[in-house]
Amino acid sequence: MEKNNFNQQKVNKHYKRIELELQKGKNKLNNFTVVFFHGTNHATHKYNYTFVDGVKVRKNYFLDKLDSIANLFLYDRPEEMLRFNYEQGKSNCQVNYIANTIETHVKNLHKFLSNEKVEGPYVLVSHSIGSLYALKFSQLYPKETKHVFLIDPIQFTSKIAKMYFNSTKLSESEISDHLEVINSPKSKKVTVEKSLDALDSTTYSIPYFKPIIKCPLTTFFNVNTNDYTHDNLTVPYITELEKYNPTMTNYYFYDRDHYLNETNPQGIVTKIKKELQIT
Repeated sequence: MEKNNFNQQKVNKHYKRIELELQKGKNKLNNFTVVFFHGTNHATHKYNYTFVDGVKVRKNYFLDKLDSIANLFLYDRPEEMLRFNYEQGKSNCQVNYIANTIETHVKNLHKFLSNEKVEGPYVLVSHSIGSLYALKFSQLYPKETKHVFLIDPIQFTSKIAKMYFNSTKLSESEISDHLEVINSPKSKKVTVEKSLDALDSTTYSIPYFKPIIKCPLTTFFNVNTNDYTHDNLTVPYITELEKYNPTMTNYYFYDRDHYLNETNPQGIVTKIKKELQIT
């Protein structure tokens, strides 16, 4: 029993539920929970706003709209808390780097949901690299996953994984050196950014896994008609997703932005409701 209590305390220490002031939704009686997985270097609270050149210009209410569907669970991956605290001018003296693999991250998240009594089934809504965490969660906990939504996910084919996600991971001593740089008030911004990027390279060195899931899958892709990203990367990835999930649904938005939550928040949420058969 003592060991279980220790593990629970350890998980609760690193995983924190984010509470935002959101508009009250109308569909709170839906008997599932929406879990949101953010993208790389983009904290969850930012998804409720539109940014231009990195500057917040207005609220887009994307998270409010998600919250109108059902109970909404928000969190930031603890592997990126060092960066998020640094961006907000918060101290990192009591924060350590959590060298999770994608699998240990998802298992710890599941423990946290259980500890916090966040009940399933879960509807997983994800953006960018967060899509990998949503897919892995649904693979490990298929009976608890109702639906997976991928918003402009990274095109995680085996080829892309080999190119970008199998870099050599940092050693413990190297991680310690980077933490010292990040925590030192004497460190220059450019130096801190290099250390944060180095930690990211370890966090997101994710080995390829087949996107096989047992629940419904829906994707939203931005199609840039001015380059060949769609033909060279997106189409092969969709082909692979459909190979393992033949009943999946795809939606396309043309010449919008990678952050589709900013350019068409209502359109995405309307389609999520449609797929979940919510009126």
